[in-house]
Amino acid sequence: MTFEAYLLGDRPYCRPVPVFLSASRTTLHVSPTEVKELRRRALPTEHLVIVRIRRRSRTDPRSIPPSWQLAECRDGQADLLVACAPAHMRYVALALGAQTSDSPSRAPAG
Repeated sequence: MTFEAYLLGDRPYCRPVPVFLSASRTTLHVSPTEVKELRRRALPTEHLVIVRIRRRSRTDPRSIPPSWQLAECRDGQADLLVACAPAHMRYVALALGAQTSDSPSRAPAG
């Protein structure tokens, strides 16, 4: 599944402009275009943790569409936001191992 998103924060893969995410059950790749193979880069999903998923608020960047959702994430000590349409947030959550109301249950590793 490939969809438009924002990655905002202080990490090398974050950008202040829209990007395209390609999601599978265990990985997320970022690309500047919808063409998956063009400058595609894997995100460090093993280090990314979703803190919470929420709706866009007035304090979020105006470039993010009002109807989109945001995943507040941590990559080590750094905070970052992943913003995308609500229909696509489940793919982000699934790739990062988080539970959503419509994602299948996933047993914790250990």
